[in-house]
Amino acid sequence: MIFRGGSIKDFIAHYVGNRSVDGLLKLTGNSATPQDPEDKDILTRHFLEPFREVDTLYNFTHEVKVGLNDVYHVATTIFEDNDQLITGSVNLAQLLFNKSLHPQINPGDFFCVLFDDCIIEGEVVQALGVYKFENKQTFIQSEYQDSKLSFSIKKGFTQGKVDKGALIFNTDAAEGYKVMVIDKKNQSLEAKYWMDDFLQLKPEATAYSNTQSFLTLTKQFVTSQAADDGLDKVDQAEILRKSVDYFKKHDSYNEQEFVETVLGADQQTMSSFKKFKSDFQQEQDISFADDFEISGNAVKKASRTMKSIIKLDKNFHVYIHGSEELIERGVDPDTGKKYYKIYFEQES
Repeated sequence: MIFRGGSIKDFIAHYVGNRSVDGLLKLTGNSATPQDPEDKDILTRHFLEPFREVDTLYNFTHEVKVGLNDVYHVATTIFEDNDQLITGSVNLAQLLFNKSLHPQINPGDFFCVLFDDCIIEGEVVQALGVYKFENKQTFIQSEYQDSKLSFSIKKGFTQGKVDKGALIFNTDAAEGYKVMVIDKKNQSLEAKYWMDDFLQLKPEATAYSNTQSFLTLTKQFVTSQAADDGLDKVDQAEILRKSVDYFKKHDSYNEQEFVETVLGADQQTMSSFKKFKSDFQQEQDISFADDFEISGNAVKKASRTMKSIIKLDKNFHVYIHGSEELIERGVDPDTGKKYYKIYFEQES
């Protein structure tokens, strides 16, 4: 867990629609400071619990300087003067509305929430949460009075279910603050407006983020560029296996050692990898040092999806855990069908 603690201080909500579809933006002019201790506890859990399992930190960024990032600027204003929460939230709602142009972007309720006593890496700081709830659930509320039952149908949000969120910690302002992100649709093109267009974030350069991003780079190289370079499935699987194996066996990454260990003496593959790495860094707005500390947690998480698998039609999946020398590929001269010959000592 990266952070703990936290207690809600104040919050405000607006409605942000789709600018190109419904054109609705409904702004409120008052915050809703929770007074009842039980309500305060419920709201705190609702807004903070989804971030307890987030393991990646980000920083705000801007192509000129971070101070020109709109969300960063508003967060700074609120941290310096908490009474600016209402004005700042209106500015953020307007900014998000202006970025909501893709026709598949869902409308929703936009919350700005101020928290006290958040503890991140041992430091007690305020935090600003920005949330967008797009999917309301239907609830049945029942009441019993004078031996009679009455009920009403209402719509609301399930506790702890956040569609999009960002938690901005008031620390490391010069580097763009420490920020956690939740985006339930971050794989779709229309959802990138939250992370890239609205927030404008880049991964914080930590052991975890460096390890995670580099293994993502390696996986993308194997599944796309290596195939284009003519490497067969066995060679691709071997590069993937060696990459994970390198990160599991080392405490720190070294550029030259990794290239030699994983890619060997194949100059063409080495050159292709370095070019792919350069393009990846530019596209993702990150930069890998020649040496960085390896995060065991990041390796453990990434290795679940970085399996060395060869899929043969719809009949077989071959999982490769060892040396490529124990698997041989060929073509049957009689049938013309391709085959793999696997060498082993014993079954288990």
